[in-house]
Amino acid sequence: LARRLLQPGAQKFPDLVAHSEGVSRLSMALAQKLELPPVRVEEAALAGLLHDIGMRELDYDQAYRNRTPSEDDRARYQKHPVIGAEILKGTGLDEVTAAVRHHHERWDGTGYPNRLAGDEIPFLARLVHVAEVFDVLSVPGRYRPTVPVERALEIITRGKGHQFDPQMVEALVQVVT
Repeated sequence: LARRLLQPGAQKFPDLVAHSEGVSRLSMALAQKLELPPVRVEEAALAGLLHDIGMRELDYDQAYRNRTPSEDDRARYQKHPVIGAEILKGTGLDEVTAAVRHHHERWDGTGYPNRLAGDEIPFLARLVHVAEVFDVLSVPGRYRPTVPVERALEIITRGKGHQFDPQMVEALVQVVT
């Protein structure tokens, strides 16, 4: 069902589907490293898979193919977490829905859509956020030029306590090294 929700995807936007699957695998590995109970590990994997589901209601070509987005493009893109949460609303997947809605919040409160900070950000959203950024930075075929794993970890470690939950950064370092 979760994979079906990603459509349109595999045929038209294989990079988006591959990104969602990569974030799902890394989110699951982080949850296991953090020794979460099995149900939470499954929720982490599902949240990683569905984190960008709101993109299906936006113009994929505009969002993913345009290397120099306008302010309007950015504003449109920033709606995808709220749209994704609306798609999942009422499914009984409350933790996953919260993670989808808040996966672009930042530890320091400068993220979106609600400018939550620190522990106000749902746990799974903090986990998915670090997994998503690592995937975008380090896996070829994503939305920007790739950097080596070591460089991706440097960038993320530099954002510890600002963009990222320090606990999630530490778990990421242990999982990918």
